[in-house]
Amino acid sequence: MTDDEIIAKLEGTTKDAARHQLETLQAILERNGGVGYLRPYLRSYPAPFDAATFRRAVPLSCYDDYADHICRMADEGLDHDHDQRFLSVDPLVCFFYSSGTSSMKPKLIPYFDSVPSKAISS
Repeated sequence: MTDDEIIAKLEGTTKDAARHQLETLQAILERNGGVGYLRPYLRSYPAPFDAATFRRAVPLSCYDDYADHICRMADEGLDHDHDQRFLSVDPLVCFFYSSGTSSMKPKLIPYFDSVPSKAISS
């Protein structure tokens, strides 16, 4: 990809960032609306879930809310998918460590083989 193509892509995605964010959230909800961490909040709503339902029903959370599940996933390895379905229906590829800048301690971040993940990393 040339520099001009990269700049054009960046400009295209930032011109209407709110629309792009909404489309991304909707795609994630369509694919992952039934994963374990969302079930307690969304089970009484009919699928597919929209962004407004998600915002209304699912409370804000932080890494610590999922850390035990993520550590268990890392301990069990990529061949076990019991806890993987807690976060995503997509296959777990690997883990990354965050830079740790917010808490001075790196966090273990699961990377799933999903369309949004591929879009972010390309």
